[in-house]
Amino acid sequence: MNNAIDKRLEINELLRIYGALLTPRQREIMLRRYTDDCSFGELAIEFNITRQAVLNFENKAVRSLCKYEKRLGVYEREQKIRNLFEKTFIDEHARTALYEVFG
Repeated sequence: MNNAIDKRLEINELLRIYGALLTPRQREIMLRRYTDDCSFGELAIEFNITRQAVLNFENKAVRSLCKYEKRLGVYEREQKIRNLFEKTFIDEHARTALYEVFG
């Protein structure tokens, strides 16, 4: 998988876990950028700010999300659990059931 795609997926997960800890404006911009896949230009128009301001909001939010993960480690623990499920449960039905429970 592409490194940019991996990073985007990781940011989506961090946003899911720690998004409520961002400022309302950061959260709103990040959700529109990463969940709705809006461009910098689209967000600049929507929020009546410059593209650079959108980029600044995103960069600050990503730094905050990474800081929360470094301190709390929820995403890393989830990844370890997923990896253990992959290694432990060979039966596809059991794996599917566990993913439904643990996401």
